[in-house]
Amino acid sequence: MNSSRELVGNYWTPTNTTASNPLPILNNPLSSARLASTRFLQSSDFVRLKEVALSYRLPSSLTKTLHVNSASVSLTANNLFYLYAATKNKELETPLNGFRTADIPALRTVSFGVNVGF
Repeated sequence: MNSSRELVGNYWTPTNTTASNPLPILNNPLSSARLASTRFLQSSDFVRLKEVALSYRLPSSLTKTLHVNSASVSLTANNLFYLYAATKNKELETPLNGFRTADIPALRTVSFGVNVGF
């Protein structure tokens, strides 16, 4: 039997009700191969601050002293933080194809911009 260390001996019993694996039963008619199971499902509740964009247009009194028609500054940030329960360090959104091949967290990016009109 090829089993990982997590499986061996960590079975449910009446005295070990917090075990992560069901008790194996030989020729079990209710085998998980025949019935749908939620055994490997994880909670994926999360809150993500996905995008924040801030912009400030300088007042005309300041732009006149700078000898420009208009000026603004902007800051955009993506994927600043997650608030999650049990899904640490995993990408929480399912891709368009529905398959999760690699749990790579989304990259955090911060952009700063200046727009000056003459």
